[in-house]
Amino acid sequence: MPISPGLMRKGMALFLMFSAGWMVQTSWTVEIQVKVELQGAVEEAFERDVYFVAADAGGAILNSWTETLTFSDGIGETTLFEASEDMAFLSAKTKWTLRRRIACEPDEEGQAEAAFTEDAELRGGDLNGDNQVDMLDFGMLRYHWYTENEAADITGNGKTGMPDYNILQSNWYVTGDPE
Repeated sequence: MPISPGLMRKGMALFLMFSAGWMVQTSWTVEIQVKVELQGAVEEAFERDVYFVAADAGGAILNSWTETLTFSDGIGETTLFEASEDMAFLSAKTKWTLRRRIACEPDEEGQAEAAFTEDAELRGGDLNGDNQVDMLDFGMLRYHWYTENEAADITGNGKTGMPDYNILQSNWYVTGDPE
């Protein structure tokens, strides 16, 4: 009986199925369910681009994604596809926050969950993208003070003001996690 391979998708695992009735696992594609909370974000809905990076246990970058999330009550959710089965960490950052990295490993079904919430929320104040909150960020905040320019709008309320300053101040001289 000739062997006629065909592909079958079961969960997120990809199998090679032969007519002889046996399967050989050929690869995994990992799907990550992600929840992100932004420190001090407003309740009203707004959008932010979030940059995600998957790394292995040694810190080598495996995958990266930029996803536009809609935040409501300060929380946004997304699903990341095509992550590596060797992933051990996932990090997240926006233009207004410090990077946060958490442990994130796929299960035997190729599924993973990552919650950047509560103690792991994305802390605000990094306005210049160097992953630390310092005088350069304060200078940007001061320059955009009481404007509707989003460059220093940490809270997502559409303007730069005291709530943004309070978040920046609460993270003064804090450095974010590595990718």
